[in-house]
Amino acid sequence: MTELNQTLIRALQVTEILQLRRQLSLKELAITTGFSKQSILRCLDTLIFRGWVRKRVNDGCYIWIGLPTVANNYNCQDWAKQCMGKVQQLSLATGLVADLALLDEHHKLTIVDSTRLRGSEGININVTGYQPSLAMTALGRAFWFAKSELKFNQSYQQILNTADLFERIYLQQGHWRQELECFQEYGYTQRLSTDYIPQIVKDSAASKAFAVAIIGPDEPLGALNLVWDKLQLDSEEVIKKHLPALLKCAEDIHKQLLKTSPIADNLRASKFDT
Repeated sequence: MTELNQTLIRALQVTEILQLRRQLSLKELAITTGFSKQSILRCLDTLIFRGWVRKRVNDGCYIWIGLPTVANNYNCQDWAKQCMGKVQQLSLATGLVADLALLDEHHKLTIVDSTRLRGSEGININVTGYQPSLAMTALGRAFWFAKSELKFNQSYQQILNTADLFERIYLQQGHWRQELECFQEYGYTQRLSTDYIPQIVKDSAASKAFAVAIIGPDEPLGALNLVWDKLQLDSEEVIKKHLPALLKCAEDIHKQLLKTSPIADNLRASKFDT
């Protein structure tokens, strides 16, 4: 009888489970496979090295990216893997939480990772995957405002036609116009008292945030924000102090994403219909 390679079998089983479940913690992988954490970590280290898996920053879960093929060159998880080191450095330098939102494979703005820790300001640790409103979140507005005039107007009509009642009312009341002027002059948007608070936010209605766009060759690639929940901090002072660092990080991410030629080709070829 042929002797099987047990190490390879373990690695393949970990790979198969991550493909099916998309994201799991080390503990969940150990329970599911029955393997020791040490043996699973060896498998994961190899998969991470090959670029098939990445470890998410905010909760340490392992996320399946996929084998590097032409079909999945445009992969927001792969982008996140490349960029989150810079986002972590931004958080450490400012002392604030940062969220990174990029276009997903369906060209929808999606939070791909965050430096939020478990329980940070009541945010669910699975904040990644949330698609922020283009009208009623700082991240969404920064992304929307950075679009070309044609794409900006298309998004406006799309929101009016398909968004929920609160978003439509928000646009019709024109609250966003002042934010647009601020963005055009200073390059940022900030969370407003009228902003939409998603289900993933449990107790953070009082938290504050400001965001900038991540610019692409023709259209924005995403948005980056800084968040804080200490009400005694003055928003204007925080923005004045940390805006240069936030803008620089967004620019560094832009450069990072354009370094790899397949990604750059995808970006230039994409229509970015969000």
